[in-house]
Amino acid sequence: MKQLNYITLHKIRVNSRINPIRATPKLQTNTQTTAKGFKFLYLLIAVILIIASTYVVYSLLSNPDTSSSPSPSPMSPTPSLLTATTTPPTVTASSSDKTTLSTNTPTPTPEPKSITVIDGLGRSVTIKQPINRIVSINYGLTEIICALGCQNLIVGRDELSITPPSVTSIPVVASSSNDPNLELLLESKPDLILADSMIRTKTQVLAMIEDAGIPIYIESTGNFSRILDCIQYMGRILNKEQTASELHDFLTRYQTLAADRIANVSPNQRPRVYVEWTNPWYTATHTSIVGLMTASGGINIAEGGLGTITMGDITLNMWQNPTPILS
Repeated sequence: MKQLNYITLHKIRVNSRINPIRATPKLQTNTQTTAKGFKFLYLLIAVILIIASTYVVYSLLSNPDTSSSPSPSPMSPTPSLLTATTTPPTVTASSSDKTTLSTNTPTPTPEPKSITVIDGLGRSVTIKQPINRIVSINYGLTEIICALGCQNLIVGRDELSITPPSVTSIPVVASSSNDPNLELLLESKPDLILADSMIRTKTQVLAMIEDAGIPIYIESTGNFSRILDCIQYMGRILNKEQTASELHDFLTRYQTLAADRIANVSPNQRPRVYVEWTNPWYTATHTSIVGLMTASGGINIAEGGLGTITMGDITLNMWQNPTPILS
């Protein structure tokens, strides 16, 4: 019994010495496997770090300003998108947008400019600007408009307005200021009507022109005390003040020249002139022809105003021995 126990114990001892030796290869294998696992883990971590570093560098290069501002949460929209979708345009509009909005705001239409002048009858006439269409039924006023370079504005004339020749292509709306065709005159849709003092007897025509809201300027171009003022007024009305000033100076120079030449001529040396007008025949006293004639040194033998001509008047006129007879 004791021997068996000894043998058994001896085997156990021997086995205990052998087993560690047999277990050594397994331990080495496990150690190698563990080492390989650590190497793979280190390699994986290195790769992750490289990828992360590359991403950070790329982000810095492509968005240099992001380093100074906090990045938004990945779960929330970016500030620009949030503003664009939730804020009204009027709040987020830039200064340039505000300028555009204010520029597009319609501005009130300014009231038309108007000019008030005094015509040859002493009437105060208010004329709205600008003037685009004129009817002139006095040849002297027609010539003034053309001299100011505004013939293109004339849309109607009288039969006596034939100077300059280019105005003859303009439609005729009156024989003269004494005989206007109201229908043709209104059909021309003028902004302004120019006439001489003969129209003042046509009260019905004047009333209908006034009812139509058309201003009418009445002037006698044969009245040299008024002609220069008339030119200045036309310059203001037509926005041709510089041209009107030049024309004013031109006429003033020749009026002065004529006055100087006849200043020392006695009445006996001046020509005596008889002027008659038609329909019916009567002696002319204050027409444009008489004005030109007296300014040139002539003497009108009918200065007193003989009225309608009869045979006796003709005899009386001839007795006064007129040098020329103008009719």
